[in-house]
Amino acid sequence: MKTIIFTILTFVLFSLNSFSQENNSKIVQQYQRIYQPDSLLTKSELELKYKLYDLIVENILFDGKKVYTNLKESDFKHIDLPVYYYHDFIKSLDEINQLNAKSKNFNSKEMQESISELKQQYMKVKKSKHNN
Repeated sequence: MKTIIFTILTFVLFSLNSFSQENNSKIVQQYQRIYQPDSLLTKSELELKYKLYDLIVENILFDGKKVYTNLKESDFKHIDLPVYYYHDFIKSLDEINQLNAKSKNFNSKEMQESISELKQQYMKVKKSKHNN
């Protein structure tokens, strides 16, 4: 179960791919591109990628029943991230919560541990990036 939860959370953070037609295709293409391996990205794409990851990882929360965030559109605008990214992140959190609600094996403690582990692992990645 813990592996499944961690996989779902990782999916949200690294593979958000639900794109709506109302968005500028350039933003959508950029969004799709930043989920490629770092070695394939330009310096500006890497900066964008980790700006997004920093914001998401630092602000993903769990209340014992649902995964959520206190982020608002303005938080994304404030650091020059397209609002589209916010909407897709919220949609992904909703999808996780729907899966958890339907799951007979949902375990609140494991979900909390998975979120904590995700944050710790990301901080290690972030630290190693800054040391290089």
